Amino acid sequence: TDCDVYNETAAANPLCATFTLSTGEYLFGSLVAE
Repeated sequence: TDCDVYNETAAANPLCATFTLSTGEYLFGSLVAE
């Protein structure tokens, strides 16, 4: 659960925020898998 879009901590996590800005979508499943 490093970057769960449904987790409040995800928004506070700069790494997750970067992924969100880069993709523009919530494809955390693929990002986490990789």
